[in-house]
Amino acid sequence: MVAFARRDLQSSSAHQVPQTDDIAHQLVFLGLMAAVDPPRQEVEEAIRACHRAGIRTMMLTGDSMLGAESVARRCALVESSRATTITGIELAKMDDAALRERLRVGDIVFARMTPEHKVRVVETLDAMGEVVLVTGGAANDVPAIKAADIGVAMGTSSSAATREAADVILEQDNFATVAQAIAEGRSVEQRARRLVALNLAVTVIKLAAYVVALTLGWPLLLTVGQLLVIDLLGGFLPAIALGAGPSNPLLMQRRPRRSGRALIDFRIYRIGYAWFGLLGTTAAVIAAALMMLATGFDPAGGGRFEGSSALDHYSGYPNIATAYLAAGLAALVGAGLRLRSSARPYPFGRALFALVLIGIATTLVAIARLPTLQPLVELSSLPWWLWTVAVLCMLVAALLEWGRQQVDHLPK
Repeated sequence: MVAFARRDLQSSSAHQVPQTDDIAHQLVFLGLMAAVDPPRQEVEEAIRACHRAGIRTMMLTGDSMLGAESVARRCALVESSRATTITGIELAKMDDAALRERLRVGDIVFARMTPEHKVRVVETLDAMGEVVLVTGGAANDVPAIKAADIGVAMGTSSSAATREAADVILEQDNFATVAQAIAEGRSVEQRARRLVALNLAVTVIKLAAYVVALTLGWPLLLTVGQLLVIDLLGGFLPAIALGAGPSNPLLMQRRPRRSGRALIDFRIYRIGYAWFGLLGTTAAVIAAALMMLATGFDPAGGGRFEGSSALDHYSGYPNIATAYLAAGLAALVGAGLRLRSSARPYPFGRALFALVLIGIATTLVAIARLPTLQPLVELSSLPWWLWTVAVLCMLVAALLEWGRQQVDHLPK
């Protein structure tokens, strides 16, 4: 708010610079001018998204208390009926214990803050175990940005000192970009964890082939060439589909990952080894047993495998190995790439998922029929009923994975 007034001066002093004390009286009031710098329209939704994601937002400004609280309410930074407003003078009178107690709960607006005050708030939050992100653009924001875990310079119009001290420099002075970056980071984390779990399951399927063969007396189900095929079709192609799919909107409705928690933790080992691995191995063993019955081999009474000579004399081996590989991959892809009903419509992602399935089936058929590759990999063409079994394995695995996601809060 700016007030305007006038006063007539003598012509003899018109070209002289008057002193304020000499003219700041007997003025004629002209009026008031208010300047409003409203928040961007998208900032309100961005702050609400952060609140839903368990991210607290606080305002630390040098502006007056009434002005700071008014802006905070317009952009939804403060939603309670009575916000906690702390001025720099009040902050200076608080000891560390009182400040920690005030910072634990509620919507807080800090007004009339000096750079030293901002640094104290940031350091207190850090001592409380919080991960602190500070945004700013002015030179007096530099100490707080340097003290934070993540310092963000808002736009290229920010001062050179701020850009030098910041960890991240945004192209636009827009807080919505910060919220979008958090959502994208959570999406990348989710995909990385799921991809690791998928690759752990591939390892289980490969090891299970030898454990089952040696335990039940079956011929070895996978050769070295077939192991490479599983790595290609079970790891490389699904990774493309995982990376291209849309992010799950529910990711921004979860609490932040605990500070210090490893990206690949026990949960991922559990879902990879014990869940995806179990689904893939079960489907593979069932398909191999069915193929054995179809080729006249008794899965329950075929003597213990004793060497490569038994493998060489068993003509039905390629059919069994192909059935094991196809059903295991189908179950793995069905569970690992299950389309989430909570995800927004994404036609390209669905098309890519279909292309991955077609690519896996085409690769298996091509390897089985190409004269140059067939002797190396030892795969054969599957009958139509076995393809039906593989599709059923994929659908059942996807359904079981959907059920697990409903009862478990593991990253999806």
